[in-house]
Amino acid sequence: MFLLWLASSALAASGDGLDSALVEAVAGAYGKAVPRQAICTTIPRLPAGVETNVTVVGVTQRLAGCRLLGMWVDDTWRTPEEAAKTVLGEAVSAEALEDWTRYVLLAFDQLDFARPVKASSTGSGWKVAATFHQRRDTRGGSLYTEGSFTFDSEGALVASDRDGGKAWTTRLRQSAYRVDGVDESVVFAAVKSRGKTLQKCFDDAWSSDLTLEGPARIQWTIAGGKASALGILTGDDGHPGLVSCYGAAIRTMAFPEGATGSVVWSFLADRRAD
Repeated sequence: MFLLWLASSALAASGDGLDSALVEAVAGAYGKAVPRQAICTTIPRLPAGVETNVTVVGVTQRLAGCRLLGMWVDDTWRTPEEAAKTVLGEAVSAEALEDWTRYVLLAFDQLDFARPVKASSTGSGWKVAATFHQRRDTRGGSLYTEGSFTFDSEGALVASDRDGGKAWTTRLRQSAYRVDGVDESVVFAAVKSRGKTLQKCFDDAWSSDLTLEGPARIQWTIAGGKASALGILTGDDGHPGLVSCYGAAIRTMAFPEGATGSVVWSFLADRRAD
């Protein structure tokens, strides 16, 4: 049985909107000018009662994605080491530092929600344990990291262990699951013609979920030089945005006018430990 969809995915875009003073601060912290498009920012959720304006700032590192550089706190640059102490002040506590780790220090990483962020006392401060996925500098590469962040009694970050972990690689693998009424080479040529678009669908989906895995087996009918009646095999619909992106690409494929038939094509997110 197949589940059908009717709408295509839509992507939203916006300008960088970065303050010039922030761009200058990033250059100073990074040691050289950084193109605006390489600067990534997010507004974190802060612990209850903390009203300071904080923007988490990172710099894109090739295939490793956005890497934390520092924080823009009330229009002043702060390093990761000093920022929690500055922002939290008297509100520093185990719970506040758990939130700080979760939403600020790991703002550009992907938490494993099955392993809660947890602070424990060190006698002179706190050590916060966090398990998360992060990108590494290879295509489709990630690390599953059991990290820790150590703070003193005032909230200053004095040690960080976040660079190790188990390595994984995820790749897009395609194959014919079933082809009826048309030569498979015709379908392969059409799919290949949209190869870059299909790969981008996959890359974008993986970037937003480093644990992406499993098949998306998509069915369509070929008639009149086009693909129509698209659907997805029941059970393969766990990533609707990715499926919609694939579907939009399939709808633009051109087939020979006389070709007719039906296709089920497998787009597999193949995730393996290195």
